[in-house]
Amino acid sequence: MKIRSMNSRKHQAGFTLVELSIVVGIALALIAVGLLAGPSLLSAYRTYQSTSSVLELQGNVRSISKGPTHAQATTANLILADKAPASLCQKPCTALTNNFGGAVVVAPADYSTGTNNAFSISTALIGRSECNSIISSVQDNFQRIVVGASTVVKDASAGTNPTTASIGAACDNDTNTLVLVTAG
Repeated sequence: MKIRSMNSRKHQAGFTLVELSIVVGIALALIAVGLLAGPSLLSAYRTYQSTSSVLELQGNVRSISKGPTHAQATTANLILADKAPASLCQKPCTALTNNFGGAVVVAPADYSTGTNNAFSISTALIGRSECNSIISSVQDNFQRIVVGASTVVKDASAGTNPTTASIGAACDNDTNTLVLVTAG
């Protein structure tokens, strides 16, 4: 007959306190990294989504508003034609809203010396860094870009092109409104 010594251990299932401490430490480190990186990742996603929505909106407006005048280029007509991007329109769609909670409005516009020869896409409540990124991404697609009530950062007819400095100066707050004008 064998006698077991008191120092011998039975095999126990489970984790030691050291193992649990290591796992908890790693989990906390991952959560901290997520909390630090989360806001910038969310901002980048919202900027990408807004840029894509604006460009999709521009194409959809062109499909319903053809010809030398764009008098019919309105938010209401876009919604009636079922051409509003899904990312901007909650069903039932009665208005357009961007990822930042701001209104998006499509309207006829005058460009250079014409009347209703263009249309504008206004999008509100754009943050400072998002404003910079959106303008940099879409500037080649629009003839005129205005930030706020009157700060023109691009006007192709006047030869005004955006620079990093002009965009940065125009996008000077966290509630910017962008007005993007497409002519022709």
